[in-house]
Amino acid sequence: MKKIYSKLLMGIILFAIAILFIFCEKTNAANTIHKINMDVYINPEGVAEITEVWEATLTQGTEGYKPYANLGNCKITNFSVRDDSGVTYTNLSNWDSNKSFDSKIHKCGVINKSDGIESLWGTFPDACVGCSLFMLGD
Repeated sequence: MKKIYSKLLMGIILFAIAILFIFCEKTNAANTIHKINMDVYINPEGVAEITEVWEATLTQGTEGYKPYANLGNCKITNFSVRDDSGVTYTNLSNWDSNKSFDSKIHKCGVINKSDGIESLWGTFPDACVGCSLFMLGD
């Protein structure tokens, strides 16, 4: 009878360690981009219509972002994000990176930087998002 309890206790301990390992592995995982598919169409007026589909695991932070630098005279317009569940994110004219996770749910925006812009969106772990924008030159 003692052997059965010992084996049962050992099994419970090993199960608890396995659960802790799995939980710790998920919570400490770094942000990972698994794949980005990019389509670029340049229309007859010279406007680039860019669509990117990101497959990523984003477990750290509250937003995903893509920097665009050295744009010269180009402007970015019509930035939008839609996730794999079909939700189109609301574009905020004043993106605040310091806001909470909850205030960024299903939101996206653009920040002007000294060397270009960053397009941003609220994150979800293991989400697939599609980002679209137009790039126009003067």
